[in-house]
Amino acid sequence: MLLLLPLLTFAAMLGALRSGSAPRSSPVREDLALAALLWSVAVAAGSELLGALHALSFPGVLGLWIALVAMSGLALAARWRRHRPPPLAVPSDLTRGDAFLLGGIALVALGSFLVAVLAPPQSSDSLGYHMSRVVHWIQNRTLAHYPTFDERQLFAPPLAELIRLHLLVLTGGDRAGCLLQWVAAVACLGAASLVARDLGGRRRAQLLAATFAVTLPIGITQATSGKNDWVAAFWLLVFVHFLLRARRAGVEGTAPHRALAAAGAALGLALLTKATTWLFAPPVGLAVLALTPRRALRRLAASAAAGLVLALAVNAPHWWRNLSLYGDPLTDPTLRREYRVERVTPATIASNVLRNATLQLGTPSDRVNHVIERGVLAVHRFLGADPVDPRTTIGRSFNVQPPTVVEEEAGNPLHALVLLATGVALVASRRGRSDRARLAYLAALAGAYLVFCATVKWQAPNARLLLPLFVLAAPLAGLALAEVGGRRVALPLAAVLLVGSLPWLGRTEGRPLSTRPGVGVLATPRTELYFARFPSLRRPYAEAAGIVRQMGIRDVGLALHTAVEYPLWALLADGGPPVRIEHVGVGSASGALALAPPFVDFRPELVIVEVDGPEPPRVLLLPSVTGSAYPLLRRAGVLAFYARQPSGVR
Repeated sequence: MLLLLPLLTFAAMLGALRSGSAPRSSPVREDLALAALLWSVAVAAGSELLGALHALSFPGVLGLWIALVAMSGLALAARWRRHRPPPLAVPSDLTRGDAFLLGGIALVALGSFLVAVLAPPQSSDSLGYHMSRVVHWIQNRTLAHYPTFDERQLFAPPLAELIRLHLLVLTGGDRAGCLLQWVAAVACLGAASLVARDLGGRRRAQLLAATFAVTLPIGITQATSGKNDWVAAFWLLVFVHFLLRARRAGVEGTAPHRALAAAGAALGLALLTKATTWLFAPPVGLAVLALTPRRALRRLAASAAAGLVLALAVNAPHWWRNLSLYGDPLTDPTLRREYRVERVTPATIASNVLRNATLQLGTPSDRVNHVIERGVLAVHRFLGADPVDPRTTIGRSFNVQPPTVVEEEAGNPLHALVLLATGVALVASRRGRSDRARLAYLAALAGAYLVFCATVKWQAPNARLLLPLFVLAAPLAGLALAEVGGRRVALPLAAVLLVGSLPWLGRTEGRPLSTRPGVGVLATPRTELYFARFPSLRRPYAEAAGIVRQMGIRDVGLALHTAVEYPLWALLADGGPPVRIEHVGVGSASGALALAPPFVDFRPELVIVEVDGPEPPRVLLLPSVTGSAYPLLRRAGVLAFYARQPSGVR
């Protein structure tokens, strides 16, 4: 029931935007994007305020949303008196082709919704830091950094997790929060169609852009995950839309302030969602800049500067926390080398361009995959590049894999071919070459891909990191299919994309839409689905939760170097007494925080340690916990349990 508060706030914000002194000429999709901007800025600012007051708790979050409902409701009432919002018009001229595309989009969205609402977070990233940071914030009642073995819980951009925090606090579970990626994916369909409209596309092109986005295999697997890639993609599309709208206002001599403020907010929220925004957003901004006449640029300058200030302000609190701990506003410098390309040359960039492309080109045929692989290796030999160079690669192997339903590694072979054909058609056709906006947008996407390849080390999960770029390309694909391909090509190809999405829609690893025991979301209990991708962890974590409850333990220490921690929180959310869980014995940068309140006085009764050897130590000594020894209680799989024994007791 309390979930209605955020929904009512959003509805009131949307109603206020649609109301006013004059009829709204902009499409409702634009007002939906503006309402999402206002709502998310309110979440970010409200979270920072509650965190500063150590009030990130149920009363604090509830009070915040009551206040937001009241304020947005008052704004709606005030604007409603001046002018009621125009009714939503349902197009009366939909063709059969349009209806077919809308129906296909709806079916794919509905299928992924069923999986998203039934399946919990399952990936190592979701269970390791995306959801773990949420429960630590709630426990600590603040966004302040804390000791942790997984520094990503601290330095990674937090917006998606802040939204999940509010939903978890209001509903008491993670089901609503797990829908965030799905909601963002659906929002991207509207935003992609809006950008297609900005680039001159009619209704068919806009629907094809949405079809392209909704059928992306990596997009389908991510729409039901606990990550943030779709959220980042949405803000990037909104950023592009309002940049193009501001450019148009500057050229026409109308006020660009609102559009540039919205673009600045969208950029800030994108940066607050995912670090790869730094790679994808600048090329798009530069492309719009290059398209804008000098006279219009002077008109836009002041508002653009204000938009940039807004983008920085949205991120300032999080960057300050990082700067205070790491000496770097964006990341832990000791971990940057793990992910960032260490040697940037034309050869290393070409290597990553080729290898990242192969992530999208896997086929069911091993023979074809081997041909692609041999071709890539031959190019590496010609360039004098090492395909497994540790300075450009995470891992020590490179091969072309067949299509996979693993959520981090699903490729988009059909979509990649469509994009390749789109680029060729745009450059080769006379109409395409004459459209500077579309050419500039294509160049921006190509530039963003090159920047990504020059910055991020190659690994198989890069397929997921490239999702926002594929979504940004959806408007161009829709335009090309509608205008170059024509109806005889566009609709059959759209049907192929829709049918081709079915394996990922129904068979994503760990959460197939089936009754298969242990993994099928239609028959498997939610607590078991947490472990569907890591079944060997099910017994150790269940035993850990059982020990905590049987012994009446209230303070638990964790020493998990690589194992995920969120499933333990989920198992202990069983209605029993609350348990405080903290990381102990942390040797990385955040370990210094253990020497300051409120962590310095933490005395765990039980310490859960990740072990990989045949025999764990018989006694655990924690330097930060004086006067206590922790004898081994027992071991279960990768976990060993140590119960506290006061000093002097034998």
